[in-house]
Amino acid sequence: MSHPRCVRFWTRAVICLVITGMVLLVVPTEVARATATVFADGFESGTLAAWTVHTGAGGSAAATRADVATGLWAARLSETSSSGSVANARVTLLATTDVTVSGTFKVVAEGATGGNTPLLRLFSSTGTRVISLYRQNHAGNRVWIQINGVYTGTTGLLPLGTWAQAQVHLVVNGSASTIEVSLNGSRIYQTGSASIGTAPITTLQIGNDTPAQAFTIGVDDIAVTQGSTPTPTASPTPTPTPTPTPTPTASPTPTPTPTPTPTPTASPTPTPTPTPTPTASPTPTPGSCNPAMPQPPYTFPVPSILQDNFEASTIGPQWSVDQEGGGTVAISTTTAHTGLCAGLFTVSTSSTSRAYISEDLGGSKTDVWASGWFDVAQPGQPGNNVPYLRFFDGSNRVADVFRQNDGGDAWLRTADGSGGWSYVKLNLLMPLNSWHQVTLHVAPNGTTSTVQVWIDGVSAYTSTAYYLPTAQLTTVLLGSEHVSQQAVEYFDDVTIGAR
Repeated sequence: MSHPRCVRFWTRAVICLVITGMVLLVVPTEVARATATVFADGFESGTLAAWTVHTGAGGSAAATRADVATGLWAARLSETSSSGSVANARVTLLATTDVTVSGTFKVVAEGATGGNTPLLRLFSSTGTRVISLYRQNHAGNRVWIQINGVYTGTTGLLPLGTWAQAQVHLVVNGSASTIEVSLNGSRIYQTGSASIGTAPITTLQIGNDTPAQAFTIGVDDIAVTQGSTPTPTASPTPTPTPTPTPTPTASPTPTPTPTPTPTPTASPTPTPTPTPTPTASPTPTPGSCNPAMPQPPYTFPVPSILQDNFEASTIGPQWSVDQEGGGTVAISTTTAHTGLCAGLFTVSTSSTSRAYISEDLGGSKTDVWASGWFDVAQPGQPGNNVPYLRFFDGSNRVADVFRQNDGGDAWLRTADGSGGWSYVKLNLLMPLNSWHQVTLHVAPNGTTSTVQVWIDGVSAYTSTAYYLPTAQLTTVLLGSEHVSQQAVEYFDDVTIGAR
């Protein structure tokens, strides 16, 4: 009797041939994804010899031992704001339509507001920049991705001076291309409907090919893999009575659900109508809250006016409540930031639908703080928005923070004193069905007003020389005082203070 002979294909596929004189038996086992590492550099050579380096006018790119993620060496690239200053390093790849690039990055210094620090860029065989993964300067540490000229904020944060591992997986497929981005192992962006053409990827770049865009970045542990999942087949020698040979089929790589995030165009909200007389508190959603739960902590440097975790099974008497035209303000037991309950606004597109709660500050105040946790479960119409916090002087709205329905970015809006509005894009993405903390601080004083916004505890905007057409505030409002501002929005753990 002969002995079986096994042949290993790829890394985990084994085909065993048992020859008995009459039978050839092909036994397939698990088929693994046949990716191939085509480039890797931890810079342990102490050089950038594997790269084509381009520097000029004060830009630099070199290996360093002073600051590394792993091992003894890393790369450091630096560019100044001087005209012509540039620093980048590129490596040419085998042309591929399926590529994964990973690396560890540390933004040591950022440049001017409006600029950015690229982490990695991928170029096609036509020389087109297909993807740029970057950290926007002075924008709350947010990581952004540029895809064929379209800019989109991810959910990832990369603080200055912190090493983080980033990975980009790209499958080129015309208008149905797949892009997946992870930061420290967590998915921060994905789409299955990117439109990037069909040209294969041939070049990886670290650093910046745009001159005079100041930055300093550390780079370590770059790795590039290519390939998809092939189906191996055996080529047996024919015998008089061959046994049928099953052909193993590899599982296809799933296509992630697309989540396109277009860049919004903010549309001004109409001038607010006077605040109506409050109605009685609404009947709570059936369920069980936890009234014994402590109120959210108070951290503002002004006297506390309100702390509410909405665990009392009803909207508390400290709030003025307005709900009309089918719009509702309720207590929900289905989701909460903390505890068992949260507030819930539901507003339709009806011409009379409206829902909000407001807190009177007890007179004219010159330094107002408010914070709350918000979860937008359903946005409204394109061109409109879902409000978070709004500050008023009497019946005049002075400042507010909202989530734009188109794309989901957070915005700051302030009255300009002539019946219009000034808008500041905060460059922070607010995904649906997730809790986010929004904090707004306003100290109105004409041309020397202070306006500050934090999102999830990270500073998104600050100015101490902001123009506001008032020197006092009287009311903080959650929800919208306008009709037809469609939304389903949860709110929880609200704190308000003023002096």
